[in-house]
Amino acid sequence: MKFKLLLAGASLLCCGLITGNATAAPDIVVNYSTVSTSFQYHLSLSDDGRYTVYKTLIKMGPSGRYVTDIFIRDLVTGIDTQANLTVNGDLPVGALCESPVLSANGRYAVFACPSVPMGAVSKNGNSYFVYDRLNNKTEVIPDGGNAITNTDAAAISKDGRYVAFRTGNKIFVRDMVSKSTTETSAKFVAIADGPYRMNISADGRYITYSGKVTSGVDALRHDRVTGTTEILNAIANTTSTAPMHSPSSSADGMLTVFTAATPALVSPPGPASNAVYLQHKLTGKVELIPSAAAVGTSTTISGNGRYIAYTSGGHAYVYDRVTKLARRVVASAATVGPFSAFSDDGRYFLFNAYSGSVQYFAIADLGVPAGVTLSATTLSLKEGGDAAMYSAALLQVPASDVNLNIGANNQLAFAREKLTFTAANWNVPQLISVHAVQDAAKQGKRTTNIVHTVSSNDPDYAAVEVANVVVTIDDGVAPTISVPGSPWSSSDMLVTGTAAPGATVILSAYNRTTGWMSGVSTVADGQGKWRYTLTGFTDGVVELDAVADGIKSAVQTVTVKLVVAPPTPTYIDVTGYIRTTGLSMAYNRATGKYVGNVLLTNTGSIPLSGPLHLQFDNLTAGITLSNATGSHNGSPYITVPGGLVPDGAVTIPLEFTNPAKNPINYDAKIYSGTF
Repeated sequence: MKFKLLLAGASLLCCGLITGNATAAPDIVVNYSTVSTSFQYHLSLSDDGRYTVYKTLIKMGPSGRYVTDIFIRDLVTGIDTQANLTVNGDLPVGALCESPVLSANGRYAVFACPSVPMGAVSKNGNSYFVYDRLNNKTEVIPDGGNAITNTDAAAISKDGRYVAFRTGNKIFVRDMVSKSTTETSAKFVAIADGPYRMNISADGRYITYSGKVTSGVDALRHDRVTGTTEILNAIANTTSTAPMHSPSSSADGMLTVFTAATPALVSPPGPASNAVYLQHKLTGKVELIPSAAAVGTSTTISGNGRYIAYTSGGHAYVYDRVTKLARRVVASAATVGPFSAFSDDGRYFLFNAYSGSVQYFAIADLGVPAGVTLSATTLSLKEGGDAAMYSAALLQVPASDVNLNIGANNQLAFAREKLTFTAANWNVPQLISVHAVQDAAKQGKRTTNIVHTVSSNDPDYAAVEVANVVVTIDDGVAPTISVPGSPWSSSDMLVTGTAAPGATVILSAYNRTTGWMSGVSTVADGQGKWRYTLTGFTDGVVELDAVADGIKSAVQTVTVKLVVAPPTPTYIDVTGYIRTTGLSMAYNRATGKYVGNVLLTNTGSIPLSGPLHLQFDNLTAGITLSNATGSHNGSPYITVPGGLVPDGAVTIPLEFTNPAKNPINYDAKIYSGTF
């Protein structure tokens, strides 16, 4: 049976149990799902809030023998998938499996079982198994000849790659990718059998677990890289310890919470009753979680380290380390059990509840927390170069306007230094443009931070801490540009220059006289040199400049005056296709010149292209062709613009200066084409 309740008053803040001003929060929707199980000591939840894992407890016949199997439940559909398949893929018979834990990605479950019903072989009859939900396959973790107990929960990393498990007084880590098992040097592992929770960080480096240093139960963190073991519930930084209950760690292993009734763990002293404590890996300090006194024996922290859950007075509480506020989840239909789990981001909260003999999984959607999301957390800039951009948006609609203030040192400048988000635009990304200020100092590559601060009358947003953006700045290299000379007489020009090695250079040319423009790109080589041949120049004054990494070069000016080359001669001798007929020649007393005509006739079978040139070779000395068009090879000629079709004819007027009145002799040559 599965049912959904919107709990009236389920969003109550713990009035009298928290510090600061309380504000109303949205109602918390809790889904209840019945489960046939023994008392579930350890809960785990996938990051999407959809999957959990548990063991069933079934009494078999009059003998009272019990069978315990492992199932993964889809909390959305309510469908159960059996996880403790045998290594051959069959359903086990008479299994007694314990302590299942689910990876945060919801794919893998690790649990302990007697070996034989699961189709495996081990030294003392017990083994740890890993089930792959996507492939529906179970894999045994080899014991390597070590006697494996099956009373403690193993630990599995966020992506399921690393599994940590006990073998009495030792802790081993199994790499599910390389299929290798490594013994750790973790200390104080030995402890009486019990349902003690373990954690392993996402990278497999840190393991937190319950152990025994002197007396009672202690919280410990082992660093697999350095080989060191820390006592998390140590008093006043000494080796004396105080009893605590199962620790819970963030996904990176940096934060660990536990419950203990030991006032001396903090200063000033904490409460005498069970309270929730948080140990910080980086500082080594222990922090008392406010108002989490007189709590039960179990607490848990979200993978991102922001949220801490605990039980008190039959209710579940979720404490937000950012806002410093706690929310109470009221299970009006059932009694809240002591165990809980978060999705990695803390949005989904799973806890156990019961009503009489009926047990439930209770999953609460706490909603998206107040926060600011950035599209980038790292940028690279060059002094004086192009600006970089990233965007910001809110994660939740605010109750009041939210101002995001943007600041940095004097090495950076912004287009605007404040963004304002309202209930209308809270989820619309707003752009932040930043560039590195150019200066004369050579500082090399360095980093600085863009710092974001939030101001708002919304108490949730007023407490939000926004990530910094780390900016890497490098000294800008201004490109140079060189031209071969001015004035320039060719339509092509080889342009060279320098820029930062490997930089893309944008080369531009602009003719101030004609308005002609050209833009191309090239890349500087490893020594910072570049070259490019620009084409298409025309007469005028041309400005050339280069831009690399957003930094401009000085402008170079070139005067272009192109040299016009004469046309290339393309002509043929067609004398053999032309009949030349001399017509009458007369002396003009008024001009003192001889005038007449010559008739050219195309006697060939193909048209002759124009222009046609009648050339007078070997013209009698002392005689000048007065109406000559030009001279070719030392002989004058007359040009006829058109061509001649077969049998076509054209008359050409002649005019000679002949002072001696000698006979006019010449050899006629006819050419088709251009001289």
